[in-house]
Amino acid sequence: MSLNRRVVLYVLPGCDRCESARLWLSHEGVRFSEVNVLAQPRKARHITLGCIPPYPVLEVDGDVFTGADTNRLSSIFASPASPEVPVR
Repeated sequence: MSLNRRVVLYVLPGCDRCESARLWLSHEGVRFSEVNVLAQPRKARHITLGCIPPYPVLEVDGDVFTGADTNRLSSIFASPASPEVPVR
């Protein structure tokens, strides 16, 4: 389902929504890498934009989506060109 997209899931430890997003991506066969923002803050610096976004944060081909729950994930991955407008 990822259609050769570069997908990164930014998570916080103990975040239930992050775990739900992780499970959804895996179940749907989306290939993704994961960044724990507390353990790897430098890798997540560009998504925080000086504030703490709602987690999980999903980056798809450079577009950043915050608060990615399963409904948003379905929308983001519904077509090759994401119908949803990213944060940037």
